[in-house]
Amino acid sequence: MNPTRRGNATKVLVPIPGKRRYSVTIGYRLGNPGLLPPGRRTVLLYDRRLTPPNLRTVARLALPSGEAAKSFASYKKIMNTLIEADTGHPLLVVGYGGGATCDAAGFAAGTYRRGIPFFLIPTTLLAMVDASVGGKTAINHPRAKNMIGVFHQPCGVWADLLSLETLPARQMRSGMAEVIKHGFIASPDLLERLRRHPADHLDPRSPFLWKAVEESVRIKAAVVKADERETRGKREFLNFGHTIGHAIEAVHRFRGVTHGEAVAIGMAAAARIGRHLLGYDAVDLLEEILSAYRLPTRLSGEPISDLVFAMKKDKKRRTGRTRMTLLAGPGNPRVVDAVPLRLVKSVLKELGGG
Repeated sequence: MNPTRRGNATKVLVPIPGKRRYSVTIGYRLGNPGLLPPGRRTVLLYDRRLTPPNLRTVARLALPSGEAAKSFASYKKIMNTLIEADTGHPLLVVGYGGGATCDAAGFAAGTYRRGIPFFLIPTTLLAMVDASVGGKTAINHPRAKNMIGVFHQPCGVWADLLSLETLPARQMRSGMAEVIKHGFIASPDLLERLRRHPADHLDPRSPFLWKAVEESVRIKAAVVKADERETRGKREFLNFGHTIGHAIEAVHRFRGVTHGEAVAIGMAAAARIGRHLLGYDAVDLLEEILSAYRLPTRLSGEPISDLVFAMKKDKKRRTGRTRMTLLAGPGNPRVVDAVPLRLVKSVLKELGGG
């Protein structure tokens, strides 16, 4: 898993057990991606707010920005585009945009003709460190996030850090929530750098950010290698903050709150629940770091009953029980089954739930 630097880029290999491996290329001014699968006709799916890359394509489709890209309506349009472009020659899907665009592209590729290759060019920090790596692809149901999905690994990822220079500050901070999560579940060293150098980690040209993106990708790649399809419990470590975070997004109908903001509040809640159940108190450190990146740690009056209802629709539940990833120590996540609902409600109330 050691990345190999070549000029202005770093390659991190993501090994898939029993399958091929693929590279996540991180750097500056990467240009158009190389090593696309030969002999395939490219269909480009891109965020409509962006200027699409100069790729030779047989079809292009602009997707709505944000979670709207993962709606049934968007999925239908993607399928129509693929069917119209399909003349019998092999197809390749390229996704260009943020996390939602990457998710939608991967899910479309994973379900069209029972799976065709796809390549991702993430343009947000969240997509670079999370959505583009690991092969979890999904679209949303109006009442539940990522409930409809498949595991389908990309054939490569091309992450140009300079694309972050035009990213709104709020979206940059949102992406940092996933980097902070990686520090808490796997790397106290990364966490300490995040704590000491918040301004540097928000600068796309800073070596601190480059290193943080690399390390986040390596952390996720190691988890995927150990548990690609979330059957051994290790991949659930990546869900720290997501059980309540996804509920917050669902209550807001995937508008008005970013994924990173919801996960930040979810981590604040999970840290409190973990303090009760596992005895490790990460609350002050977590809130110090989240606040340094201007990420929220409190709810804004969302009804607790609505949040609990959304949590009950979470895909991580088993036999009606709420499973959550909590912290047992620095870099020591633990999946806890049957988290007491009374404790969850108490913490949500403490954080400002209504």
